[in-house]
Amino acid sequence: MSTTTPVQLEAYREFLLSLARRQLGAWLRPKVSESDIVQSTLLQAHSNLETFRGASDQELRSWLAIILHNQCVNESQKYFTNQKRDIRRERSDVSQHLVCNDPTASNALVSLETINRMLEAVKLLPEEEREIIQLRHIEQLSLVEISERLQISRHVAYRRWKSALKTLGGLLKDD
Repeated sequence: MSTTTPVQLEAYREFLLSLARRQLGAWLRPKVSESDIVQSTLLQAHSNLETFRGASDQELRSWLAIILHNQCVNESQKYFTNQKRDIRRERSDVSQHLVCNDPTASNALVSLETINRMLEAVKLLPEEEREIIQLRHIEQLSLVEISERLQISRHVAYRRWKSALKTLGGLLKDD
């Protein structure tokens, strides 16, 4: 996939819009456009394309999802650190925030390290389990949607997902 061109990145716009809709909380949507987040994500991906070392479409999707997540976190933090635009003045329920209540650089670094550890562990999963984790946690599909896409029963989708989580937990525990 290292031959991916900026034009090819555009093909992932709908996928990224879907992720942005899920990641931007209702409290932030009036302030930040999903399409702006996606555009920022694609610009950052384009400027860092030479650093992408993945070899599959799934790895590219994961890489783009991480960039998008970081863009969402950055936008969210703007409203917590800028007193003029502090979202807490407008809404007292902070439980639905995208980032933790303490948006320090160290928390962002820990979150990024956790994501990187998780992605490395996901790469070690068997293909079926890796695919179900990708669909459930990156694309955020429901088990019903996963079963339809994979053409398996909901019960089988659920079992695969639980098995993948168990395997992933074991891999992360070993770290």
